[in-house]
Amino acid sequence: MNRLKSLAIAVAALLSLTACVTSSSSQTNWAAETPPPAPVKFHWSHDYACADSNLVGAKQNPVSLAAVAYDCVRKNQFEEAAYPFMLGMLYGDYDKKRVADGSKHEVVDKAYRDRFTRLDKATSDAFSSYLGEAFKKGDKGGNRSMQRLCAYITAVGAPDYAPYYMTRNTNDDSWRVKGFDKDTAWRSVLKSADCL
Repeated sequence: MNRLKSLAIAVAALLSLTACVTSSSSQTNWAAETPPPAPVKFHWSHDYACADSNLVGAKQNPVSLAAVAYDCVRKNQFEEAAYPFMLGMLYGDYDKKRVADGSKHEVVDKAYRDRFTRLDKATSDAFSSYLGEAFKKGDKGGNRSMQRLCAYITAVGAPDYAPYYMTRNTNDDSWRVKGFDKDTAWRSVLKSADCL
C-alpha cells in the first residue's frame, strides 16, 4: 500500500477515534477547551476559508493547509477538502525530511488534531468514508481520484517556504538537515504517495 493511501487510512482512523473521544460525555473534549501546554506550540496566523482552496500553493505550510481543509470539511465540501488536506500531509513529510530536530516534527500532527477534533462525529465519519472510498486501491473511481490528486500535487510542486512553523524557537539555521537535497526529498515524497 502506498504512502498516500496509508496516510488517508491513518487519518480516517484518527478522525474516527477523535470523533468518538469528543462525542463521549465522560471524556474531556480537548477541542472545546484550552489544551494543556505542549512542548511545541504554534498559532494560527490566519483562519483560512474553504474558498481559499483555489489559492492553495507552494507557499502554504501544513498548518494553513489543515485550516483550509478543515473549513471545507466543516462545510461538507469533501472533494475540495481532500486536496489541501493531502497536500498538507505531504508537505509535512517533506518538512520532516529537512528539519533536523525530530521533536519539532509533531507540529504537523498537532495542526491536524487541533482542527479536526472540532468536528462532530457524523461529519468526521463522513469525511473518513470519503477519503477511504476516493483513494481505495483498485477502484476505478479511486484511481481517477488518485490521478487527479497526483496531478494537483505535482502541479503545485514542492514547498516554497521555510518551515518556521516547526522551527519558530530556533535562532539560526541549525534546524536544517545537513546536505539536504530539496529535489531528492520532493521526489521521495511523490514516490511515497505513488505520484511518480
